[in-house]
Amino acid sequence: MTLEKYSIKVNIINRIYPVLVSDSVEEERIRKAVQLIEEKVNSYKERFSVKDEIDLLAMCGLEFATEAINRGNGPSNEDADLLDSLKRMSEMILSSLDSK
Repeated sequence: MTLEKYSIKVNIINRIYPVLVSDSVEEERIRKAVQLIEEKVNSYKERFSVKDEIDLLAMCGLEFATEAINRGNGPSNEDADLLDSLKRMSEMILSSLDSK
């Protein structure tokens, strides 16, 4: 038996995105995730003078991905080199933004 999905619309940095969800529980999780993203983007916006919100969104995505990997929800140990590269890139981006 296949669950029927329905579409919801979410707003992230003033852009509307359609998302397919299976039920109200998944919809609630998506909406909480959107709220977390918006909070993180706003936090970066306050800390750094970045003109393009897409850059803030990229930084947010990198931070969330790194957190997931650190919790063990990400790639296996085989991807350690990639993880190290991502961390260095994140530090470089943050350092660059701090100096502006």
